[in-house]
Amino acid sequence: MKHSGLIIGVLVLGSVWAGAAPVESDLLKTLKSTTDEKKPWELTLAAGTALNSGNSDTRLSTACAIYEYKGKVHEFLFSADTAYGTDKGSASVDNSNGKADYHFRFSKLTYALADVTGARDGIADLQYRFIASPGLGFYAIKNDTMSLGFEAGPGFLVERKGSVDDNAWTGRVAERGEWQALATSKIWESVEYVPHLDDFEQYLITAEAGVQSAITTLLNVRLVVKDSYDNEPAPGRKSNDVSIMGALAIRL
Repeated sequence: MKHSGLIIGVLVLGSVWAGAAPVESDLLKTLKSTTDEKKPWELTLAAGTALNSGNSDTRLSTACAIYEYKGKVHEFLFSADTAYGTDKGSASVDNSNGKADYHFRFSKLTYALADVTGARDGIADLQYRFIASPGLGFYAIKNDTMSLGFEAGPGFLVERKGSVDDNAWTGRVAERGEWQALATSKIWESVEYVPHLDDFEQYLITAEAGVQSAITTLLNVRLVVKDSYDNEPAPGRKSNDVSIMGALAIRL
């Protein structure tokens, strides 16, 4: 903090001495933001694309929107993402995911939750999947720069996969960690296990790891790795799907 104060002082004195216009640089805004009170909400909009031509002809486009609110009692997370790609004119990636998550905090470390997820994947022959799950959770770590939470509860699954409908009671065990490594960057990871309660040999596992870092006060670069495992996929499909997505993001 002593070094941050010195840098800010030099920048301000230099601009006055030179008679410069009172316009804050991105560096000054970044340093100043560390002393401002952190707002309880955050909106991130991201998009990315990749093109290859020549010996290969592939295209991939991704987009996502994430809204987070972290109050003293209520916490919300709403997210939606989609990806579409082609290889020599044929679809090679075609999926969409959505999530709504609500926490009601009993104390600093414990909370009740309601979690709803939705997914579709044209390549995996998954027409739709919705899972709703209430439960309880607790934070093993919870401070201004780091959090690690664990959750568990029952759930109900509705899906159509391989043109076959399935409804089932499920369980849900999940964890999520987040680290605000710097004022301008964060790292996160999550894992979720959802078994069918009438047949524990049928289950879903989803995992995610990501990093986001600021380029300017508004623009960020974002890299996310996702892994989705369905031990009973649609006929002729593989159980495991892994995706790596890079994008530019606007963080509000």
